[in-house]
Amino acid sequence: MLAARTSAPLPTVQFTSLLYDRTKDVLWASTCDAGLLKLRVAPDSVRVLRQFAHHSPPGQRLQVNYTWPLFFDRQGTLWIGTIGGGLHQLVTDARGRETVRSYQQWLPESDAESLLADDDGNLWVGGTGLYRLRPGTRQYLRYDVADGLQSSAFEVGAASLHLLDGRAQCLGRVFTYATTPDNRTG
Repeated sequence: MLAARTSAPLPTVQFTSLLYDRTKDVLWASTCDAGLLKLRVAPDSVRVLRQFAHHSPPGQRLQVNYTWPLFFDRQGTLWIGTIGGGLHQLVTDARGRETVRSYQQWLPESDAESLLADDDGNLWVGGTGLYRLRPGTRQYLRYDVADGLQSSAFEVGAASLHLLDGRAQCLGRVFTYATTPDNRTG
């Protein structure tokens, strides 16, 4: 697909994750060296609509260019995990203006390596531990080995599933953890 003709050269070929937004017919691409790309893909071309990177202007700036997990919540907000810059949120207002918000000051995790939401609207962020973040209040709980997890590593490539019964299931290095309706892990 990326071998297709582009109107301008792509800023990178080192992609880490792709997420298609069918409501806007846009492909979001996270990269290890060029931030987040908003792409329009046609049968014979790829066009960069916008790049969100560390060098971007305020409101479009990421803390670092190494992006990995991408996740849309139920409200259509795009969540962006970065390696070294923490969690970011891309919000689109009613006029279509896109703004990037860093959660680095509210969530003390510089490596947001896996993302998932549960039915209660909590965002689960995996990195050097497992965090349950309530985006509306910006409050979080951190789970690690002291809470019974066999490992605190939820590193790049760790899987996350949203179960039919509403639980979030996070796969760590060795074991699987599922949250119960009261948001306890087990």
